[in-house]
Amino acid sequence: NAQVAINSNGANPNSSAMLDVGSTNKGMLIPRMTSDQRKAINNPETGLLVFDTDQQTICMFDGVEWRSMSFTIEGRVPPVQRTSTSLYPNSQFGTAVAIHGNYAVVGAPSDTAEGKQGGAAYVFVKQNGTWKQQARLVPGNIVSQDLLGTSVDINNDIIVVGAPKKAISNTAERGRAFVYQRQGDNWVPVIGLMASNGEEGDQFGFSVAIHGQTIAVGAPRRDYGTYSNGGCVYIFRFENNFWTQKAIVYGWA
Repeated sequence: NAQVAINSNGANPNSSAMLDVGSTNKGMLIPRMTSDQRKAINNPETGLLVFDTDQQTICMFDGVEWRSMSFTIEGRVPPVQRTSTSLYPNSQFGTAVAIHGNYAVVGAPSDTAEGKQGGAAYVFVKQNGTWKQQARLVPGNIVSQDLLGTSVDINNDIIVVGAPKKAISNTAERGRAFVYQRQGDNWVPVIGLMASNGEEGDQFGFSVAIHGQTIAVGAPRRDYGTYSNGGCVYIFRFENNFWTQKAIVYGWA
């Protein structure tokens, strides 16, 4: 448990270092191994470093995956890349993204759940300096071609996910927006919002936004009078512990 200094001048270790290696004519070698050997390390600790002899670079385990410590021209470490742990082919992961604080949500409107290509939304959380998948949001009543995850947004502990092609009461593509609330490490479904006057083909949920106690949901194919597919936005407010539709906004008077 003692501090250690390795040098040729007898200097004591720096007070902030457990291991202080000093030299003016030699370097330090960390463990060297092949890519297969590196990947075979059991339960690597976050921050573990090895030199990959196949890639000829230092690799660091960031808590989720190994990252090559190659640098850009500006001397910066490349951005962290994340994909879901249960992604299906042709999921269109990344169609919509939103971030708030240490949480990020990503839409995958063609993802497959229980054999149905109805879409999904993935939640990531930043813990100990690294991003990890926390949840995969899929309502129990999702069916193929609902396109859940076409739109997403997050504010504090609330996530909204749009499914613009979801049928309601056998009305095709009427659309819905699903609201989730964080409870600890879990995201719990709260309500499935829908337009009070929704009709076939409105695609309610094509876009969503949340700020504080207000949610806005776009329905770009909503007809208005003689305006076919003129579109509108529905406004919901959280009042008396319930999300209530308060207004419909059109792009004209």
